[in-house]
Amino acid sequence: MHELITLEQMNWAVLGLAIAAAPLGLLGGALAAAVRQRRRLLWQGLFLGLVGSGVGLLWLLYRWTVRIDPAREYVGLYRPGVLAGDVVLFVLLGLGLGWLWRRAFPPQRSRS
Repeated sequence: MHELITLEQMNWAVLGLAIAAAPLGLLGGALAAAVRQRRRLLWQGLFLGLVGSGVGLLWLLYRWTVRIDPAREYVGLYRPGVLAGDVVLFVLLGLGLGWLWRRAFPPQRSRS
């Protein structure tokens, strides 16, 4: 039985995302800002692009926590503490980014 996606393929995909996310976010934000005449969309696109670039670092951290190290008899995927730590880290990071988004881009009232 074969893997659908190998670890090497996933590494390249995440690397590609990390490199392309910021320019694509900025480009998408610039296009949206031009179409809708709202400069704020440019900054929102850049913010999302930078968050996308941060996924590369998070992937490296995740790979390190779930690594298999036979010399030290460490298998991260089999440890509940590793799973719990990853869940807590990613939930806190998501909450922090949501808070930062809300602070940087407070909701605007619609103009009727």
